[in-house]
Amino acid sequence: MNPDLIATLANIGEIIAAILVVISLGYVAMQIRQNTQALKVTATQSYVEMYNTITSELVKPEIADIWSRGFRDFSALNRTESVQFSAIAGQLMRVFESAHAQWKRGALEAQLWEASERTLSDSMTMAGFRQWWDFRKHWYSKDFQVVIDGLDLDQAAHAPYPDMVAENE
Repeated sequence: MNPDLIATLANIGEIIAAILVVISLGYVAMQIRQNTQALKVTATQSYVEMYNTITSELVKPEIADIWSRGFRDFSALNRTESVQFSAIAGQLMRVFESAHAQWKRGALEAQLWEASERTLSDSMTMAGFRQWWDFRKHWYSKDFQVVIDGLDLDQAAHAPYPDMVAENE
């Protein structure tokens, strides 16, 4: 066989192999992009589901009353009520902490985290919720504590509920 022909065929083989590698890399990049989108959708669905599960407890009149009074003044709740308020507040803040961690990793859409920050800012304008946070923030990661303690409460839009007045209003 002609050595020039063999060299030419080898060069053609290398070119085809290089093209196939580029095509394969493009396919892998496309799969990664699709997987990232699927992860964000799953994280969003999970976040909304957890949030809704916790806040659905607030439609119960007894829990809504405790939540409302605790939001205003956590220290005014009796022992049982403070446990109930703490359970819901703790679950809710754990969901927010998880959402923040997922947002930082790029697994949660920025617009959903930004909406969560607004909810947190509005909530933290309430004296009772801040009392609870100051009492229990050691349960949460240092990173999340910095986020909550760094919220600009002057920028909070309004109190979380119509009949409540935020301290900055």
